[in-house]
Amino acid sequence: MFNSVAEQDITLAHDLSPIPITSTNSDTPYGFVVSLLDFEKRLIASVASPSEGESVVPQGFNSTLLDAVAILLFDRWQRKIATKNELENLVEDMSELSAESNDLGFATFSNPHRLSGYRSFFSSLGKPYQLNQIYSRAAERKNIRFKEAMLSVPDLIKFLRSMRLEIDKDDWSSWRLLAKMFIKFPEEMQCWTSEESSKVSLVEHWDGFQIWNVVRLFTIHLTRPQSGPILLRMWQERQDLATKLWSQYQEVQARQTQNLQKVLKAAVATQSQGSQDPGFSFPEDFRDEPSPSQVVPSI
Repeated sequence: MFNSVAEQDITLAHDLSPIPITSTNSDTPYGFVVSLLDFEKRLIASVASPSEGESVVPQGFNSTLLDAVAILLFDRWQRKIATKNELENLVEDMSELSAESNDLGFATFSNPHRLSGYRSFFSSLGKPYQLNQIYSRAAERKNIRFKEAMLSVPDLIKFLRSMRLEIDKDDWSSWRLLAKMFIKFPEEMQCWTSEESSKVSLVEHWDGFQIWNVVRLFTIHLTRPQSGPILLRMWQERQDLATKLWSQYQEVQARQTQNLQKVLKAAVATQSQGSQDPGFSFPEDFRDEPSPSQVVPSI
């Protein structure tokens, strides 16, 4: 059975199941949807429910268990964490604005102030370097009532603090498939989705796991289950080789991250100008940089 998730954690997660969006005049928290993109849902479906052959995920679990595990995974998801952090920043910014307005005797939270906060919130979801703009736009489309609420609620700070981040109702089938993937490989999925896993990331701004990476790791483990243990044994037997491989891998990752940031900044600058810059090109060291798999230490 499924023993890697503590029973009390499952119970807690089930108690925190999403609340439907209700009237902004109600005391019920406002539900802000954090949705998966279409390509992420297709990735999950392609692994967990192949078009041919038997499903690779276990069957027969009740919906209560699957929903509880799905919520635990949702809470660890990078985009949910990023949205939560930016929402807290919005509350802090608007609280400071409220204090300044009261000190000066101005009306608190005029529509221009509220609209500015709204735009700043969704703009911040596009960080870093507007790389996540597609996520920001999707969030705005999925939460069309959020703007109206921000401009009209009497107590804006109370409204923002009461907001709850929810799984999109159209995404539940995908999150349940992820939960089944977790149940199939509980120890591995626990590792891949934990806080520690997010520390090894191409872009340091991201906290939490990313869907594409978990699907990639799941697929590798499914098709080549012994590759991990073999690599660990090799590293244990050859500590000198392991140290060299890891050091060179970190150096390549650092250079690739710097080059990626250069490219993103240049691309964003070009886009903001409204035309394609014929002089734009990838940095020389970016084009010639070897992939981590090509790094071979000199022994």
